[in-house]
Amino acid sequence: MFKGYWVLFYTIEKLVNAIGYNTYLAVNFKKKTSPALNSSSLLIYSLIDYNIEYINIPNVIETFIRISFIIILCKFNYEIKFKDMLKSIAIYWIIIYQSIRIFSETVLIKLTLSYTDINGIQIYTGETYISGEIHTLQILIFKSMLISLVMLLYKQYKDKTEVDKSHIKFMVIPIATNLICLLLFFRNTALEKNNDALNYLNSVMIPLLIFISNVCLFYLFDKSIKSYKLKLENRSLRDSIAKDYNYYLEIQKEQEKVRKINHDIKNHMICIRAMSEAKDEKLLDYIDNIESKIIDFNSSYNFNSGNMILDSILSNKKSICVENNIKFDVSVNFSKSDFIDMADVCSMFANLIDNAIEANLNIYSDNLEKEIVLKSAYISEVCVIKIENNKENQVLSKNSNFITTKKDKYAHGIGLKNVREIVNKYNGETVVDYTETRFIVKILIPLRK
Repeated sequence: MFKGYWVLFYTIEKLVNAIGYNTYLAVNFKKKTSPALNSSSLLIYSLIDYNIEYINIPNVIETFIRISFIIILCKFNYEIKFKDMLKSIAIYWIIIYQSIRIFSETVLIKLTLSYTDINGIQIYTGETYISGEIHTLQILIFKSMLISLVMLLYKQYKDKTEVDKSHIKFMVIPIATNLICLLLFFRNTALEKNNDALNYLNSVMIPLLIFISNVCLFYLFDKSIKSYKLKLENRSLRDSIAKDYNYYLEIQKEQEKVRKINHDIKNHMICIRAMSEAKDEKLLDYIDNIESKIIDFNSSYNFNSGNMILDSILSNKKSICVENNIKFDVSVNFSKSDFIDMADVCSMFANLIDNAIEANLNIYSDNLEKEIVLKSAYISEVCVIKIENNKENQVLSKNSNFITTKKDKYAHGIGLKNVREIVNKYNGETVVDYTETRFIVKILIPLRK
């Protein structure tokens, strides 16, 4: 086979190995480069890894150079600690990669050995009818397909998205079928004694076409997952817009109440004056009736944060807490934060309080009180928001993002992510802390002059 073909095959094999390692890093650590830079660095590493084998240096130095370039690849593309980096190298290159390599070589050696029948017992002769080049190529292709399949399944396992099981089934079945067909083809090739040019070409092209077919399947499956995530994001966005609309309706209702009171107050004053001049005995009853209406209004709108939208949100969430026996302690001053868009105020506080309510609804112990504490104040030209809530559920995290324990993990796990994005929009900072029974979110947003 032409030397150029082997350069291509070995480079592709190195690239598949690098992509597999990159997949492991992507699902466990935060990426810091663009997709284009990430892909370019993987290709460069693959070319370097291929050429290292042809440098006449001791194996120890060769291994050291490889590890050094892997470390550079990690630090360039991901936010990762050195300890975690060494752990990732051990897990992927020593455990996953070496296991797949040994398995592939063992299976294909067994399949490509010829055998003879002695007294009805099949005995391996240790001979093979395929050339060393074809055997090497078969191992490269089969090993690359296994690495791709294993890392795809690993990515799906680590991803918290609840993908329809039928998607996985329709993906795994054709890939597994391709692998089985490939193994049968390898075995048939080993038993076929015809080594003409056409058979030689088939031994190269058929495995290569099956490999390309699987690559296309991997691509389609990954697109399917991304499409599903996008649908969930759109659904979450629609739910958020619906919430915002309901809050605005609540604000309009409260404003209507205020206008009604302002309109009626003049008439009330005229009546009070007339009843006072006539020394009407029902004057006190009339005043008591007005006071009761004012008390009723204040009981449903008893927040004065300095922001009408926030007041409406707090009123709405307070009623939910009362219905579910959740203690809702609020001390909020948000009067200097007019520079924050109304939609952002709504989304930020609604998500924070909704998460706290959700955690409290999952408390079933009689020894732990259902409680939410929300405070906001201004300290040294910084708006400080702090919300605490009791909890019993386990806190899950991935790449510094917190994930709900609900079944629909992705859809319900973006609440705090949205809060972070809003805070970052205003050059703020979000700090999250938690204990076994307490979850705390602190937000710092600098004031604009």
